[in-house]
Order: sequence, then structure tokens, then C-alpha cells
Amino acid sequence: MNQAEVLAGRQQLVARTAQLLLGVYLLALLAGVVAVRYDRLEVSVLNAPYFVLPAFCFAKAIWTATRFRRATVAHERRELHQKSAVETAFGLVIIGSFLYYWLQDPAAFFTTV
Repeated sequence: MNQAEVLAGRQQLVARTAQLLLGVYLLALLAGVVAVRYDRLEVSVLNAPYFVLPAFCFAKAIWTATRFRRATVAHERRELHQKSAVETAFGLVIIGSFLYYWLQDPAAFFTTV
């Protein structure tokens, strides 16, 4: 296996991971919306960005990965791949910080009815 094949595999892995994370996150978000709709949870309006930002980061990573597939210049492909990886990691960091603060003080984010 040469270096180009290894890089192509990594680049596909990053793109597919972003797609998987976005899908799982949107399903969890949908479950949360249903719980709020049926009065199982109450969510503070000030915490809405915590729910929207990870989905935005994963969607942006998928958009960048799509641009990466269309790029023809090697330098541009490398930059777009790195950018997609960073955007995916940033979405994971936001989810991690949300979960950490939620575990520290659940009442700050949700109140069960």
C-alpha cells in the first residue's frame, strides 16, 4: 500500500465519521425534541446553542468533505481534509463539554417534569 492509498483511506474515514456523528446526534436531538414536546423535559432557552452548535459543526465537516472530493489540486485536498477533521473534532469537543457540565449540574440544562 502506498502513501496515497493510506491517505485516501484516512480521508474517507474522516468523512464517514462526520456523517455518522451527525446522524447519531440528530437522532438524539430528535429524541430530546420529542421529550420536550410531550413535557418530559423542560429546556432553558439560554442553552439552545449547546444543542445547535454540534450539529452545525458536523454539517460543516460534511460540507468540507464534499468540497474535498471535488478538489483536484493536492494541496487544496490536504487542506480541506485537515479542515474537515478539525471541524469534526470541534463538534466532539462541544458535545463533551456539554455532557461534562450536564453531569456536574443537570438542573442547569434540564428539569424533569
